[in-house]
Amino acid sequence: MASTWGVRQARDAKNDAFGGSNPYSTASLSDRFGAHAVIDNPLAPGAITERVIDRLWWMDEHPAGIDMRLDDPQTAGHIVFHVEGKSDDSRRQYARFYAKVGKRFALQAQGHPDIPAHATRGYWIAPDQGLQHFYLRIEPEHFAQMPLDVEYRLIPIATPGEDAGAYQ
Repeated sequence: MASTWGVRQARDAKNDAFGGSNPYSTASLSDRFGAHAVIDNPLAPGAITERVIDRLWWMDEHPAGIDMRLDDPQTAGHIVFHVEGKSDDSRRQYARFYAKVGKRFALQAQGHPDIPAHATRGYWIAPDQGLQHFYLRIEPEHFAQMPLDVEYRLIPIATPGEDAGAYQ
């Protein structure tokens, strides 16, 4: 700063690094709170850190409150799941939750290969109405491998930077 402000004062210069008449302008700003930070970074009050999946539907069962155009309704698998919530949760809390939570899942059934599924295209949220639905997609090549009348369990899969443990 001394190299520019001093010049400004001595020469009445207006074209230095700050680019204006205010010597306190911000030339650059960065967040240095990185992976190696040693200070505590607590969650915001009221942050949603986990939710329990309590129901799943196939999209063609038309879960209440859900309307979405599907690109390939016959060849891919489309699942909607509901999570338990609280009536005072907000859409913003779910947006933050969805941004951080894991998006990869596996459908597991004894004696059958795992079927990968992933969260895409978001969610439908209206907590005051009990609407906390999320969408999962099974790609056509995997959906074709699923036998009929087999009960599967939905298992979250951890990926770097995401919290798979947020679902139970």
